[in-house]
Amino acid sequence: MDQLVNKRQAKSSSMIWILKTIVSIGILSASVAFAAWMASNRKPPANRGSATLVPTVNVFPVEQYSGDLDFIASGSVVPYREIKIATEVGGMIMEKSPNCEAGKYVHAGDLLFQI
Repeated sequence: MDQLVNKRQAKSSSMIWILKTIVSIGILSASVAFAAWMASNRKPPANRGSATLVPTVNVFPVEQYSGDLDFIASGSVVPYREIKIATEVGGMIMEKSPNCEAGKYVHAGDLLFQI
């Protein structure tokens, strides 16, 4: 009984594969035939002649601007570079240098904190 069911399933799956193949080939050949028909019925573009096109432009003299320039923008400001500093000793910070603020530049040897 199992052998009969297995033979039917094998025959059924091979028939489905053949049917899928035939349908795929039919769709592909119909697409190629339609594309060939469209290409053969294409009309050449109409010759409109060579019309001279003149560009439309406005020319203004350059004037020097002197005065305030207001610029309004919205968003958040982020730093270009941010450095995190950690100490190698433990303790309380007793004094913080005024150079140790956001946006300030420090040089080698500058005192930043007293621990």
